[in-house]
Amino acid sequence: MKPGDVADIRIGTQLNKTSMVMTGEYPVMNGGVKPSGRHNQFNAEPDSIAMSQGGASAGHVDIMPIRFWAGAHCCVVTSKTPDVLTKHLFHVLKKRQGILMSSQTGGGHAIPGLRKAVLENLEISHPPPSRNRRGLLENWIAGRN
Repeated sequence: MKPGDVADIRIGTQLNKTSMVMTGEYPVMNGGVKPSGRHNQFNAEPDSIAMSQGGASAGHVDIMPIRFWAGAHCCVVTSKTPDVLTKHLFHVLKKRQGILMSSQTGGGHAIPGLRKAVLENLEISHPPPSRNRRGLLENWIAGRN
Protein backbone atom coordinates (compact mmCIF):
# COMPACT_ATOMS: atom_id res chain seq x y z
CA MET A 1 0.00 0.00 0.00
CA LYS A 2 1.10 3.57 -0.63
CA PRO A 3 0.04 6.73 1.25
CA GLY A 4 -1.29 8.19 -2.00
CA ASP A 5 -3.79 5.28 -2.15
CA VAL A 6 -5.39 5.92 1.25
CA ALA A 7 -4.59 9.51 2.20
CA ASP A 8 -5.18 13.02 0.98
CA ILE A 9 -1.76 14.66 0.68
CA ARG A 10 -1.52 18.37 0.04
CA ILE A 11 1.09 21.09 0.28
CA GLY A 12 0.19 24.03 2.51
CA THR A 13 -0.19 27.67 1.48
CA GLN A 14 2.51 30.33 1.60
CA LEU A 15 2.25 32.63 4.61
CA ASN A 16 4.86 35.37 4.82
CA LYS A 17 6.47 36.19 8.16
CA THR A 18 4.87 39.67 7.98
CA SER A 19 1.41 38.02 8.08
CA MET A 20 2.18 36.07 11.26
CA VAL A 21 1.27 37.47 14.66
CA MET A 22 2.97 36.83 18.00
CA THR A 23 -0.25 36.02 19.83
CA GLY A 24 -2.09 34.22 17.03
CA GLU A 25 -4.38 31.38 17.98
CA TYR A 26 -2.90 28.80 15.59
CA PRO A 27 0.68 27.59 15.08
CA VAL A 28 2.20 27.94 11.63
CA MET A 29 3.99 24.78 10.46
CA ASN A 30 6.47 25.08 7.62
CA GLY A 31 9.77 23.37 6.85
CA GLY A 32 11.00 22.89 10.40
CA VAL A 33 10.21 20.64 13.32
CA LYS A 34 8.63 23.42 15.40
CA PRO A 35 6.13 26.14 14.49
CA SER A 36 7.64 29.05 12.59
CA GLY A 37 5.14 31.49 14.07
CA ARG A 38 1.45 31.97 14.84
CA HIS A 39 -1.58 33.09 12.84
CA ASN A 40 -5.25 33.86 13.50
CA GLN A 41 -6.45 31.56 10.72
CA PHE A 42 -5.98 27.85 10.09
CA ASN A 43 -6.03 25.66 6.99
CA ALA A 44 -5.59 22.22 8.60
CA GLU A 45 -7.74 20.36 11.09
CA PRO A 46 -6.72 18.65 14.37
CA ASP A 47 -5.14 15.19 14.17
CA SER A 48 -3.66 15.90 10.74
CA ILE A 49 -0.13 14.79 9.94
CA ALA A 50 2.23 17.70 9.35
CA MET A 51 5.33 16.74 7.41
CA SER A 52 8.19 19.11 6.74
CA GLN A 53 8.48 19.36 2.96
CA GLY A 54 11.27 21.90 2.61
CA GLY A 55 14.51 22.69 4.41
CA ALA A 56 17.05 20.56 6.24
CA SER A 57 14.29 18.70 8.14
CA ALA A 58 12.29 17.78 5.01
CA GLY A 59 10.66 14.43 5.72
CA HIS A 60 10.19 15.06 9.45
CA VAL A 61 6.79 13.63 10.47
CA ASP A 62 4.55 15.01 13.25
CA ILE A 63 0.87 14.91 14.16
CA MET A 64 -0.91 18.06 15.20
CA PRO A 65 -3.56 17.70 17.93
CA ILE A 66 -4.96 21.17 17.17
CA ARG A 67 -5.89 23.26 14.14
CA PHE A 68 -2.89 24.87 12.45
CA TRP A 69 -1.75 26.81 9.42
CA ALA A 70 0.21 24.62 6.99
CA GLY A 71 2.72 26.79 5.15
CA ALA A 72 4.20 26.22 1.71
CA HIS A 73 6.94 23.93 3.12
CA CYS A 74 4.50 21.70 5.02
CA CYS A 75 2.73 18.62 3.68
CA VAL A 76 -0.63 17.80 5.30
CA VAL A 77 -1.67 14.14 5.32
CA THR A 78 -5.13 12.88 6.33
CA SER A 79 -6.87 9.57 5.77
CA LYS A 80 -9.45 9.50 3.00
CA THR A 81 -10.96 6.18 4.04
CA PRO A 82 -12.62 5.16 7.33
CA ASP A 83 -10.63 1.91 7.35
CA VAL A 84 -7.29 3.70 7.73
CA LEU A 85 -6.81 5.97 10.72
CA THR A 86 -4.71 9.10 10.31
CA LYS A 87 -3.06 8.19 13.64
CA HIS A 88 -2.05 4.83 12.18
CA LEU A 89 -0.62 6.58 9.12
CA PHE A 90 1.32 8.86 11.47
CA HIS A 91 2.95 5.94 13.29
CA VAL A 92 3.75 4.14 10.04
CA LEU A 93 5.23 7.29 8.45
CA LYS A 94 7.14 8.16 11.63
CA LYS A 95 8.82 4.75 11.43
CA ARG A 96 9.74 5.57 7.80
CA GLN A 97 10.91 9.10 8.65
CA GLY A 98 14.58 8.23 8.08
CA ILE A 99 13.79 7.01 4.56
CA LEU A 100 11.77 10.14 3.86
CA MET A 101 14.53 12.43 5.15
CA SER A 102 17.18 10.61 3.11
CA SER A 103 15.03 11.15 0.00
CA GLN A 104 15.56 14.92 0.08
CA THR A 105 16.58 16.56 -3.17
CA GLY A 106 18.53 19.79 -3.52
CA GLY A 107 21.08 20.77 -0.94
CA GLY A 108 24.32 22.58 -1.58
CA HIS A 109 23.20 25.97 -2.81
CA ALA A 110 19.56 24.89 -3.13
CA ILE A 111 17.14 24.43 -0.25
CA PRO A 112 16.64 20.71 0.37
CA GLY A 113 13.14 19.44 -0.18
CA LEU A 114 11.01 16.33 -0.37
CA ARG A 115 8.96 15.81 -3.50
CA LYS A 116 5.28 15.02 -2.84
CA ALA A 117 5.57 12.02 -5.19
CA VAL A 118 8.14 10.41 -2.85
CA LEU A 119 5.59 10.45 -0.03
CA GLU A 120 2.69 9.38 -2.26
CA ASN A 121 4.60 6.33 -3.53
CA LEU A 122 6.33 5.17 -0.33
CA GLU A 123 5.51 1.52 0.46
CA ILE A 124 3.83 1.25 3.88
CA SER A 125 1.97 -1.39 5.89
CA HIS A 126 -1.82 -1.42 6.01
CA PRO A 127 -3.88 -1.60 9.21
CA PRO A 128 -6.59 -4.24 9.51
CA PRO A 129 -9.90 -2.88 8.15
CA SER A 130 -12.05 -4.49 10.85
CA ARG A 131 -13.96 -1.99 13.01
CA ASN A 132 -13.13 -4.02 16.14
CA ARG A 133 -9.43 -3.99 15.34
CA ARG A 134 -9.70 -0.31 14.53
CA GLY A 135 -10.84 0.27 18.13
CA LEU A 136 -7.97 -1.84 19.43
CA LEU A 137 -5.54 0.18 17.30
CA GLU A 138 -6.95 3.45 18.67
CA ASN A 139 -6.52 2.15 22.24
CA TRP A 140 -2.98 0.96 21.48
CA ILE A 141 -2.04 4.36 20.00
CA ALA A 142 -3.65 6.24 22.92
CA GLY A 143 -1.55 4.18 25.35
CA ARG A 144 1.64 5.09 23.48
CA ASN A 145 1.10 8.89 23.38
